Amino acid sequence: VRVPVPQLQPQNPSQQQP
Repeated sequence: VRVPVPQLQPQNPSQQQP
């Protein structure tokens, strides 16, 4: 039984600047 690995999105608050 293969368990799908959840894709974790890296949270980079530094790159949230427009």
